[in-house]
Amino acid sequence: KYDRIICFGALYASGVTGLKKIVANMKPNQELFVATVGMADPKDNAYIDTIRKALKEQIPPQLYDEKRIFHFRGAIDYSALDFKHRMVMSMIHSKVSKMPEEELSAVFKVILDTYGKKVDYVNFDTLKQLQIKLL
Repeated sequence: KYDRIICFGALYASGVTGLKKIVANMKPNQELFVATVGMADPKDNAYIDTIRKALKEQIPPQLYDEKRIFHFRGAIDYSALDFKHRMVMSMIHSKVSKMPEEELSAVFKVILDTYGKKVDYVNFDTLKQLQIKLL
C-alpha cells in the first residue's frame, strides 16, 4: 500500500537479508530504495562493485536504480552471536587467515581485524545522504 519501499538489510555473502522477499511482494508502481549495512568501508570501490553485482541478482532490472542504493557501515559483537553464526565466522576467519595479503578483499581484511571483538562503525550522520534522496 506504499509508494516507496526502503529496505535496510545486513550483508551476508554479499546479499541483503530480506531483500528477496520484499522484491517479490512489490507492485510495479512502487519505488525501491536499498540501504546495505556491512562491516567494510563503503568508500572501497571494489567492495561496492561486489555488492552491486549481488544486488543485480536480487533486484529485477525495472526496480534496480543505483541512485537509490546506499551503503553504510555496521557493528558486530562476537560475544552476542549465536552458536551457528560464531561457527560460520570461525570457519571464514580460519580460511581467510591463510590467504595471501594481496588476495584479501576489504571484507576479508575487516574479518581479520575484527574477529572475536566488539566493534562499531555506525555513524548516523551518514544517513543524511539517504534522507536527502527521499525528500
